[in-house]
Amino acid sequence: MTASTSTKSAVEAQVSRLCAIANIDRQAAQDAAWAWLQRLGAGLPGPAAELELAQLFAAGMVAEVDGQTEGMLVGWTTPDADLDRAGRTVRAIGWVATERLGLMPWLGKKFDRAAQRGTNSVTTTAVALTKLIAPRYRMRRAGDHWEGFDMLNRVEDSVVSAGTRVLVLDYETIGTNPWPINQVRDEAVQIVPGVYLGAKIWHQGNGYRQLAYWAAKSPITA
Repeated sequence: MTASTSTKSAVEAQVSRLCAIANIDRQAAQDAAWAWLQRLGAGLPGPAAELELAQLFAAGMVAEVDGQTEGMLVGWTTPDADLDRAGRTVRAIGWVATERLGLMPWLGKKFDRAAQRGTNSVTTTAVALTKLIAPRYRMRRAGDHWEGFDMLNRVEDSVVSAGTRVLVLDYETIGTNPWPINQVRDEAVQIVPGVYLGAKIWHQGNGYRQLAYWAAKSPITA
């Protein structure tokens, strides 16, 4: 058994344990899964954390999510050698904003499962940053935050995790998003009920390249 196979087995076993806990105490399972993702995020970018996150992503189920979620940037991955110049620029700006400046303009995602659509929940900082790159794009006020960067949702095979079925969050074909959002594809899997791991992916001329991992969680309801 190779080291990667051993890690994969351990990841799958941990997911199974968390799902069993969720049958008894959903909050405890959510908290444990969220802490796991935070721990792995602290190791990004880095080979060990990236390997475990890739295996965790492959062990997930298609995300079945509806309503408002709370979001977290898990972390930025090591850029692929052939990531194009635009993708490198987007990743570099995102990394500096979140890691060096400590900005987190993204709050989460809101899903309408029946309509197979969704949107992103963001802060006023995101509105200001968007005006710099897309002055004509308008966010929508939604209570204490803003919404924008809408997406179409569907289930299909992942473009970064072979053989994994995912919920695709498509910002490209909806036709309403500014650059560079319209070159982004998100994919999401469920780790335990209410906790989702996502891959943020850049669409370039020769295919798709991953930029980061993100996570979302739904509130516990009685």
